[in-house]
Amino acid sequence: MSITFNSAAPSYCPLCQGVMRHLFETTDYRQPSLPERYEVVWCAPCAYGKITADLSPDRVATFYEVDYYTHGASISS
Repeated sequence: MSITFNSAAPSYCPLCQGVMRHLFETTDYRQPSLPERYEVVWCAPCAYGKITADLSPDRVATFYEVDYYTHGASISS
């Protein structure tokens, strides 16, 4: 599955309702074999950024299937 985006369609900031500008495109660095690309947009006045993909809760859950360390987890040796 590949997520497409349209930079021509404006994204609006949920904080100030201003137009958000394209910042960059990226992939999920923890799952580099996946073909999805994501657009990150930025609202300069609010210093707020987001991805433009409209992801379902089930799709978001797949980002957390990869094991990763957080500050609250312990490292086992």
